[in-house]
Amino acid sequence: MLRKMENMTWLEMADAVKETDTVLVPIGAIEMQGPHLPLVVDSLAAQYVAEKVAEKTNTVLAPLINVGTSEWHKYFPGIISLSKTTLLEYLRDYCNSLVLNGFKRILFFSPHVINDDVIASVGLELREKGILVGSVNLWHISAEIVQNKNIEFEEKNFTHAGEIMTSVIMAIAPELVKMDKAETEYPRTPIPDTPFAGLHKLKYRDTSFSIFRFSNEETTSGSLGNPMAATPEKGQKVIDGWLEVIVPFVGEFQKCTDSTC
Repeated sequence: MLRKMENMTWLEMADAVKETDTVLVPIGAIEMQGPHLPLVVDSLAAQYVAEKVAEKTNTVLAPLINVGTSEWHKYFPGIISLSKTTLLEYLRDYCNSLVLNGFKRILFFSPHVINDDVIASVGLELREKGILVGSVNLWHISAEIVQNKNIEFEEKNFTHAGEIMTSVIMAIAPELVKMDKAETEYPRTPIPDTPFAGLHKLKYRDTSFSIFRFSNEETTSGSLGNPMAATPEKGQKVIDGWLEVIVPFVGEFQKCTDSTC
């Protein structure tokens, strides 16, 4: 049974916290995701997977946090972004409200990498109060899922608006994907012959360095990979792989005690 917090009465909420002290929090972003995907990609993925996990784990699903911090994409149209300071205060108040309701374990579903540091800061603050906070970054673990499950992707590593992301959104919300607009583009780095190695990272002489630039300095289309081989079937396999590992992890997360954690 899916227990969405915002759909409950206060009486139902009081009963739910008696049954479980664990709440799942999807958090995403509103930002460009290439020319073929909607701005809401991260939030879509977070909400969809958190709902599936909540149904299977007797946990409560908290309301989606739809806006995160997205300053890297500030020069593409469509961005709605909070500063890290604002997001920190927002998550602090949000999580303290969950604690006030009686929850002792909070697990974030966060596909958006730039939110992660803020989540970690709030998590450590709450740990001082005896609350256990965790997080799973869906896009980060997608490459591991692809490799561990031997899913046949041409793109072996996750890229922004690339094959993995596009496949997942085709499986979740195919009506929002515009493949006739899709483009393949790989990030431009400021030093010749240095491959892109992740957000702000490049490889120079097989060694990782960071140079901090905005995304419009690295891509014209908004794509940072090749979405052309994406299919909804591949996306569903990634989603199934996520659920296979996240559901048992939540079970272990619910068992953690002060002595083990």
